[in-house]
Amino acid sequence: MVTMSCRARLCLACGLVGAFFLLQDRGALANPTGMTGDGCRADYVIGAEDVLDIAVWENTALTRTVPVRPDGKISLPLLDDVQAAGLTPMQLRERVVSGLADYLSSPAVAVVLREVHSV
Repeated sequence: MVTMSCRARLCLACGLVGAFFLLQDRGALANPTGMTGDGCRADYVIGAEDVLDIAVWENTALTRTVPVRPDGKISLPLLDDVQAAGLTPMQLRERVVSGLADYLSSPAVAVVLREVHSV
């Protein structure tokens, strides 16, 4: 029966953890397809007729599901019309956060693609 000393097991564990982070930094473990878990491209660009969930943390009055209009805009309380088409969800999130900063201190916003109709 082969047994490893505590020191040997610790060295092996440290080596494996170090190799994992080294490979991750070099992109060896990166997503080669560019797809997210839900089958969408990680760099998906919002288009007209898509449906988005806009969630504002701890503010149900501002949280809603919105369609992207044919002109590429969405309508949100306080912000009125916001250009969405042509942006990634993260870019749109930054625009919404920036606009809401005039009304809320440190708004936390999530933009989730609910339905894709523009492809």
